Amino acid sequence: MNRREAVGRGCFVLYLKRILKGLLVLATIVCVLTLAWQYVYYPDNYDANRVSGFYQEPEESLDVVLIGASDIGRAYCAGLAYRDYGIRSYPFVINGDDVHVWKYQLSEVLAHQKPDKIVIEVNGALYSQEEEKKFHMYESAVSRLSETMPWSPRKLRMVQEYLRSSGNYGNALSLYWPLYANHADWPGGVLSVFYRIQMNRTKYDFNGGVSTLRGFETLTGQKPIGPQQEIPSSYEAVLDPEYERALREFLSCCRKKGMTNILFIRAPHCLAAGDERAKLMYGRSNRIGSIIEEYGYPYINFENHKDLPGIETPGDFYDSQHLKVSGMQKFTAYFSGYLLENGVNPKARKISPRREQQWRRTVDYTERFLRRYDELCRDGQQDTDLYESPELLETLQGGQYAGKTNPQ
Repeated sequence: MNRREAVGRGCFVLYLKRILKGLLVLATIVCVLTLAWQYVYYPDNYDANRVSGFYQEPEESLDVVLIGASDIGRAYCAGLAYRDYGIRSYPFVINGDDVHVWKYQLSEVLAHQKPDKIVIEVNGALYSQEEEKKFHMYESAVSRLSETMPWSPRKLRMVQEYLRSSGNYGNALSLYWPLYANHADWPGGVLSVFYRIQMNRTKYDFNGGVSTLRGFETLTGQKPIGPQQEIPSSYEAVLDPEYERALREFLSCCRKKGMTNILFIRAPHCLAAGDERAKLMYGRSNRIGSIIEEYGYPYINFENHKDLPGIETPGDFYDSQHLKVSGMQKFTAYFSGYLLENGVNPKARKISPRREQQWRRTVDYTERFLRRYDELCRDGQQDTDLYESPELLETLQGGQYAGKTNPQ
């Protein structure tokens, strides 16, 4: 090798080392930012808070886990279920949940908990491919889960399946790396980033490292609800073929896993006169019952049985899709009693005194939450979203919210 070749080779090696060092620095930055996002910064919204709160629960400490959309997230309150029935539960719920991600939510539940009962509200199987094109429920469900789920093969498979089925590879980076998707949503620049980091870092200090309100969310006020249409309880409507396929795939998955502790339900809804979509969803929810029965799983359709928890229409509804607090209290009471009679046994699970104290604090802050809700409603506040934000927890610390809550 002559001198010129030696010098050329030396330069090549030098440049290669610099490139490798640069890539290593870039990879380190990406890893640091990803960890910072997952453990320190993640966004402050009801879904992110609820999902991140699930992962704060001690392993194998929950009697019941609920999967579904806002229909069940606002109909059931874990704090009241514990206060009145001793049930330790958590809503692993995202608004607009979709049947395509249920199997990944179920896998996450089984990786962290061994509940007596896993409750699945079926709204996410009632959609259609046409609605997906307009409203992107599947995409939204994957996005909302991926921004707070810890990194795992399950998370990667969920994103990969969505990208493969939708062909929407343009969203791949934002789904794999939520920091990229949300970096432009930092109001106030760097200062707001540091504020959010501080709030997230200390949020679980309210309750010794776990969620204080255990995922409960509601809205103040009440939207106008018109007369109800009469639909025969036997009325069925066909499911969208893709959503039926995904539902049957999930049911087969449950059966292959030997799952015997799953309960499917349909939360109470209104059926406004002239609302053809409400009629269609009602018919599909009945059809889902027939499909679930094929696979040997129980199903309770509370659209047909609002009388069981004593739900009144329209008084106990916030809108046609969701119960307000008065309806939530009735549903939580009835459903908790049902769970105790059908396989849920909180006394069989040994929990340390520290964990019981955390649940008592959940009860305390749930009652404070309800008093805050009453206060805002009396003041005429409409559509105020109440969930476990750091700001709300700080407000609930005020002495005016201590005391006994009167049932609505």
